[in-house]
Amino acid sequence: KAKSVPERGYYFDFVEFVSGITIIDQLIEREFKRIAQSQFGMTTGDLRILFVLRQAEGDGALRPSDLFKRLLVTSGAVTKQLDRLEARKLVRRVFNSAGKRGWLVLLTSEGQVLTDAAIAAVSTLPIASRAFHALGAADRAHALQCLHVMIREIEQHTRLDPID
Repeated sequence: KAKSVPERGYYFDFVEFVSGITIIDQLIEREFKRIAQSQFGMTTGDLRILFVLRQAEGDGALRPSDLFKRLLVTSGAVTKQLDRLEARKLVRRVFNSAGKRGWLVLLTSEGQVLTDAAIAAVSTLPIASRAFHALGAADRAHALQCLHVMIREIEQHTRLDPID
């Protein structure tokens, strides 16, 4: 007996949704890469490390494992990125003296200044910024709410492994 399938619209809507996310991602990534290299002389991965540290709550210190889990990259990639950022004096590693072994990563004051400038630059990506602001304030808030729901759902039901 043939399985019943959802109506044709469901499949097309889902494929259109996923394809739309992919297109937006590719366009934003291209602009992000251009800004990361031309304005800050670094990779998009390096900037993402800085962004995650800047958003960290409390004292802003994160373990390297927190970084690679959040960014879905390997521990080796995070180590290389931290080495580059530390050489530029944008981050520093301190021993975690709170009874846990390992290291914590913190933004330096120079790192905070550069990160804030990068956040400002990224928030004005021409294509992404125009598209985001083409939505009204209520639609932007709703879109962000939908993204958060989807991310939480994915995190609950999927083991997010680093991407090689």
